[in-house]
Amino acid sequence: MRSKWIIRIWLGRLTRYLVVPLVFCVILFPLYGLMHQQTEKAQLTDAAEQLATAVSTFEGYLSDLRFTTNKLFNDDSYKLLAVSDDDSLMGDYMTSFNASTLLQDLTYSMSYTAYSYVTFARNHFVIDPYRVFSGYESFYPGALEYRDVPQDTWAAWQDARETLYLPAQSVVLNRTNYPDSYLTITQPFINSGGQFRGACNILIRERTLSNLFLPTEKWRNDGLFYLVRDDGTLLSQYRCNGAALSFSGNETGIEWYDGQKYLFVSRSIPSLGASAVIGLPYSVYAENLRAVNRAIWFYIGAGLLGCFLLSSAMTLWELRQLKPILDTLDDAETANTRLFNDLLVQKLRNHSQLSAELERARGELDHSRVEAFLKTGAAGTAEEQKKMCEQMHLTDYNYLLLIPAQERQAETHVGEELRLMMIAEQVRQSYGRTQFVYNTTEGSVLVVLTLDKGTEAEQVQMCRQTEALHGLLEMTEPLILSGRFTRLEQLSSVYWQARNMAAYSDRTQKVCYLSGESLVRVTTTDITSLERLNEYLLSGRAQEAQSLIGELFHVDDLSPQNFQQAFFSVRGVLIATAQKVECEDIAYLCSYDNRQSARRQVQNLRDCCFEICSHVDSLKRSHNEALQRRVLAWLNEQYTRPDLNIAMAAEQFHISKKYVTQFLKDQTGKSFTEYVEELRLSRAMELLRGSELGITEISVQCGFSTQNTFYKAFRRRFGISPSAVRRGDNAG
Repeated sequence: MRSKWIIRIWLGRLTRYLVVPLVFCVILFPLYGLMHQQTEKAQLTDAAEQLATAVSTFEGYLSDLRFTTNKLFNDDSYKLLAVSDDDSLMGDYMTSFNASTLLQDLTYSMSYTAYSYVTFARNHFVIDPYRVFSGYESFYPGALEYRDVPQDTWAAWQDARETLYLPAQSVVLNRTNYPDSYLTITQPFINSGGQFRGACNILIRERTLSNLFLPTEKWRNDGLFYLVRDDGTLLSQYRCNGAALSFSGNETGIEWYDGQKYLFVSRSIPSLGASAVIGLPYSVYAENLRAVNRAIWFYIGAGLLGCFLLSSAMTLWELRQLKPILDTLDDAETANTRLFNDLLVQKLRNHSQLSAELERARGELDHSRVEAFLKTGAAGTAEEQKKMCEQMHLTDYNYLLLIPAQERQAETHVGEELRLMMIAEQVRQSYGRTQFVYNTTEGSVLVVLTLDKGTEAEQVQMCRQTEALHGLLEMTEPLILSGRFTRLEQLSSVYWQARNMAAYSDRTQKVCYLSGESLVRVTTTDITSLERLNEYLLSGRAQEAQSLIGELFHVDDLSPQNFQQAFFSVRGVLIATAQKVECEDIAYLCSYDNRQSARRQVQNLRDCCFEICSHVDSLKRSHNEALQRRVLAWLNEQYTRPDLNIAMAAEQFHISKKYVTQFLKDQTGKSFTEYVEELRLSRAMELLRGSELGITEISVQCGFSTQNTFYKAFRRRFGISPSAVRRGDNAG
């Protein structure tokens, strides 16, 4: 038993201490979310800075290309080649080696360029850094070849008058003998006279772009990149399937892509007319988030460990203080009962509270004046009476509850102070307030119950709480509950009446009631039946309610005392229900009169049921009629809506569609659709005869979705078309 209590005490204390880390967690979780957001924001900022640097570098590449193109075509030798149709000029003015060397020298600083060549529009010469080709046909595929691109398409690219950016394609360079994907940029040269002289073409390996925009190895391993024109043309991509490319311009954000969460950053490249976009998955910045998670779990773990150690230390200290009491209770039989066990463990959670409770219980035992007053009725001086009234918390509505002594309690070795403490705690829990509890020398316990206003509702509640207390105390004998007394002088006589009843009480009852004109009695065996009676009355089921009363009163079998208890039980339910439905004028039918026969009084209760149910039915009819008028009024306002349907009406008034259909059928003889159509057609007829509106406008104003629907419904209803009515023909 002691080990069980120790565990329960420790768990109770640990539960209370855990409130602190739980509150900390409640505060921490929003902070945790904020830390995650800040980590992601920092990563977005870092990615944006890296992307801005890469974009700046790439724009420098494009600027270098424009400079190189102008430099080449402004060279005297290249200029002559661009304007001449004579192939011999190459030999006279520039050898192939010199032409290639000049191109190689100018493109040397363009380290990103994998391959470059110059085309001349007039004579179709092509010069690359290594040799000269006499025409397009000999250069393609003599030096390079695009996979799946015919030669005539490639030749058309060379005549582009504007800067041309071709999506990265697989290209075979004969000088390297292996294919790769390249982004091709063609920069044309237009002289001051507006004439197209040729172009400088460069090929940038797609891997070079991905390395530029994804500068670290971790970014390249896990991230993605794409370069997209403003018109949606995808120029280059890396680890990107090209689906759902929603980012462009200058944007940042977090989105799911291809089943994975990415941080996306995009930056515009104005000179290219395109946007560069990089996406970084969770794995890139996961280490930063894991550091946040580790810090959070460290704080939570430290808090839980601290609660565990503190609760263990405090429990050991508390048990040392309570050891004398535990030693006393080890041999106590009552300490093994569920009730006493729960009560004592609750108090053992705090040694100072238990000590104060025991001290108060010992003070309650020293009531020699109370004992003398109960037995003799002598209250002493006025000062002593006042002190006793204050001690018992007497009001104008006081009731005495006697808890008889039981043999099994008398045989235990538990001290009287602990037993009194146990009962006082159960009384407080049952009635929701502290009541005066006194342990008499005979072993019975006297409780003075007080009410604030003494209403019937309070009395019914007190009776039910008393029956619940019987179960909590595990009593084998009934409790004795008196009627109301108002003065201290009445307590002694009430006490002796309660003792006499306890000696001859019916042990099958939970509570035995002393006579009292204002006390509403509730018998335990009828609680469920009384709840059913209340349901029947509120639903207006008079026949079921009357039948249930017949079951409750078996007149030939009830003793006068039990009949009186059952009568007041039913009477309390009837009066409470009558007050709820505002039918208080039936109180005279359920007043108790011992001059009448039992059968007559039962019939009065049945008549009272009929009156209440009739009143409830009347209230229901009034409510239904008012509701139906509101529905009809609403339909007369809303029929011009083409989308009006029965579901809208049911939702508007929180009723079922079946109810709307049924009452419209009963009231108008029409279904919902027929009734709404009748409203619309009647209004349409009024407008046709009394206004200058067009027929189409009338159909719209009256709620018809189409003019054809209006024509068909109008002819079906009146046997004539709307046009005929407008002309003045008579409608049927």
